[in-house]
Amino acid sequence: MLTYKEIEEIAVQAAADTIGARHILHAIVTPTTNAAGEDAIGITLVIKPSAHKALLAGKSLDTLVLILERLGALKDDRWPIISYATEEDLAYDVDSES
Repeated sequence: MLTYKEIEEIAVQAAADTIGARHILHAIVTPTTNAAGEDAIGITLVIKPSAHKALLAGKSLDTLVLILERLGALKDDRWPIISYATEEDLAYDVDSES
């Protein structure tokens, strides 16, 4: 299995390749499970607000497929569960928890 740091790098590069590097800030990777209770990878791609047009154009599916392909090529068979957030979204989540 790949490390979370390696998965972050794969996710950021895949998103840069599909959505455009200018829209991607970084990725946050966390352990999770899928609906069947199997190990999965939670990936939050932290994006700039300007990314919404690319995401609406269907690039989110392209990103998922590219991440799946790259993980598979490196023999990591965990399913990536991808979400997108801006820095503002993340700050709101932290503020709402306190």
